[in-house]
Amino acid sequence: MTQTRPSNFLREHSLSLAALGVVIVLILLYMRSDPSTVRRLWNFFANILLITGLGWVVAFRRMDPNSKWGQVVGNIVSEWTQILGLVLLTKRLMERGSKEGH
Repeated sequence: MTQTRPSNFLREHSLSLAALGVVIVLILLYMRSDPSTVRRLWNFFANILLITGLGWVVAFRRMDPNSKWGQVVGNIVSEWTQILGLVLLTKRLMERGSKEGH
């Protein structure tokens, strides 16, 4: 007979709770934000993504891409590139008729 440990709610749902926490924090920050400072905030985040992304690229170049950690860092570089691209696209592209696109 195998013994089973009692389920731990936090252990079983930690990812969902963390994602929910991030969403709540973002909503609260958005509610308190000043529209005149949002453009500076985007620049700050874009710069952070660019700098940290370059750090991951440098780390990846020094690793064996076929090693376990080389694959992990390669995946991080891929995700960072996608996030940076998304941030730059949302910052630069405007939709016709929107209040930002005039």
